[in-house]
Amino acid sequence: MRHGSDTPLNFVNAPKLAKERGLRMLEWSDEEPHFLHSLVKARAFARGSKESHVIAGSVFGREPRIVRIDDHHLDLAPSGSLLLTTHADQPGVVGLLGTALGLHGVNIKKIELGPGEHTSDGLARGFLSLYGKPSAEAVDAIAKLAPVRGVRLVQL
Repeated sequence: MRHGSDTPLNFVNAPKLAKERGLRMLEWSDEEPHFLHSLVKARAFARGSKESHVIAGSVFGREPRIVRIDDHHLDLAPSGSLLLTTHADQPGVVGLLGTALGLHGVNIKKIELGPGEHTSDGLARGFLSLYGKPSAEAVDAIAKLAPVRGVRLVQL
């Protein structure tokens, strides 16, 4: 329509100009994010328990990503060491986690937090992607932090 008009064309006047020219305009939008077209979701059950977790992944370009763990939306590379924490949703927890890991020579690659307001128990979740595998002592140090209620190390 832009080529046959002296009037500048924009999203505001396009429907009116189309109608004046006898054109029917159809609008369509995709509410689903693009990455969901390649989404893979799995439910994992803990051995000997009824406890289960949902994990979802997708591919962005050629890069696989973890995009969801339970109700927490994330953006994590599925490689290396991932430290999962359940902790009180309070200020200072990230500093405590970083300090404890730093004292054991473990560097954090990426950290994502899931606030307690989105969980049934009111506890926050931490997803820490790490450079290298932390020692058992480092994981134990995290577990002993006052706000931490649980910690798991997952090798991806």
